[in-house]
Amino acid sequence: MKRIVIKRDDGGVSIMQILEEADSTEAVRKWQTTAKEKYISFREIEAADLPNRDFRNAWTDDVAGPQIDVDMPKAKDIHLGRIRERRKEKFEELDVEYMKALEAGDSFAQTTAKNKKQALRDAPAASAITDASNTTELKASWDTSILGVSPY
Repeated sequence: MKRIVIKRDDGGVSIMQILEEADSTEAVRKWQTTAKEKYISFREIEAADLPNRDFRNAWTDDVAGPQIDVDMPKAKDIHLGRIRERRKEKFEELDVEYMKALEAGDSFAQTTAKNKKQALRDAPAASAITDASNTTELKASWDTSILGVSPY
């Protein structure tokens, strides 16, 4: 199977997988009849030049070269969305912890829960996220001590 990268007018890319003997131009024409976006250009690509799908919605085809590029601002938004999802779970757990501590009159446990909640609130503002210049650094910015197991 060969793969085609279709650069779309919305800045993203679509990846099409077709049979080796299929005509790429004809395949893209057929794709265009059902796609919402218009294509700007397309090219064939090797499977090895596709990045992993962790930041799939941030893929672009803007820089010359064989590989797919990643729009880092979009990748950071995706990463922050994952943090928000995880925070929601953690906040719910900590709300239960706090209420149990409140009922038991355990001020130490209350303070611990409050501190953990504040750390969760601060997680999206971590400098490692802001400073990340590639997806490897962005993935490494996931603070497992606060957010738990990394989704990557």
